[in-house]
Amino acid sequence: MVGGGRHITKSLLVEHPLLELPNIRLCAVLGIPTVTVVPSRIDSITLAVHNFPAAVHFYEQVFGFTKLSENAILARFRLENLYLDLIKAEVLEAETRIQNTPRAPGPITLAIAMPTAEAVDACQERAEQAGVRVLVPAEDKPSGPRILFLCDPDGHIWEVGHFPPGTWE
Repeated sequence: MVGGGRHITKSLLVEHPLLELPNIRLCAVLGIPTVTVVPSRIDSITLAVHNFPAAVHFYEQVFGFTKLSENAILARFRLENLYLDLIKAEVLEAETRIQNTPRAPGPITLAIAMPTAEAVDACQERAEQAGVRVLVPAEDKPSGPRILFLCDPDGHIWEVGHFPPGTWE
């Protein structure tokens, strides 16, 4: 028994609220091998959208993303480093059984790094001209980056920023 009641074997970790170490950290401390559940990469991001035609138009015409395919429920765009998929919200909600989830997850941002702070400002100007909702205008953050927050028609938050060297150190 470890830390107030969590039973440990090489193959099983039993939860107990009094133990403060998370399972992964506990495995490392005890020398128990851990299993990598998924590869350390993201191949695509899927956004649930309520107005499918408007969202497809937004990403194709306003953001200028290259659409690879589209059917009645899904559109796929190719970005430089991954795919962006748009799916009708009701389809994803049914597939994931999200309506059975007690609480929705918190907000996330989809980030695009720009080469300069001026490029962030230029992006804001283009977004405003295109009628894109600017959630937070471009501003310099105390930690160093210049960041702009935009929203797509469904409210997904896009972070457009310049992150100078040393920002994350």
